[in-house]
Amino acid sequence: MRILVTGGAGFIGSHTVDAIVASGAGEVSVLDNFSTGKRHQVNPKATLYETDLRDAAAVASVVEKARPEIIFHLAAQMDVRRSVADPVFERTRPYQPLAGEPPSPANPPPGCPFHRRCPRVQDRCRSELPPLTEIAPGRAVACHYPH
Repeated sequence: MRILVTGGAGFIGSHTVDAIVASGAGEVSVLDNFSTGKRHQVNPKATLYETDLRDAAAVASVVEKARPEIIFHLAAQMDVRRSVADPVFERTRPYQPLAGEPPSPANPPPGCPFHRRCPRVQDRCRSELPPLTEIAPGRAVACHYPH
């Protein structure tokens, strides 16, 4: 299994990488820009990509190379006070939250669990659970309209 950990040089990310490596679960890649993470904390058995998560083209290149089956997204602004005081500090484009509430795992809605939040929702999304559809080799999504 191929696993990508964003923020894998940070405290939580590096411990997550160490646990995955120790478990033998598969090939681990780390994406980190070292804004707060430390290079020496990256497990030497992991493939390191020094990349800024805000650079969409660079991230796409890493994903193309690493071809992860699982992504652990652990990269974040670690100082909550900074995030509250200056919420756009780390962003390069305006934040556009999805409308609606996330689906409840205890009481999921009928059809696609995300139909209440999806910008491409159609009638069938409200009643039919979407099948898992392969959109690229090794990549699948559960969506009636994946493209």
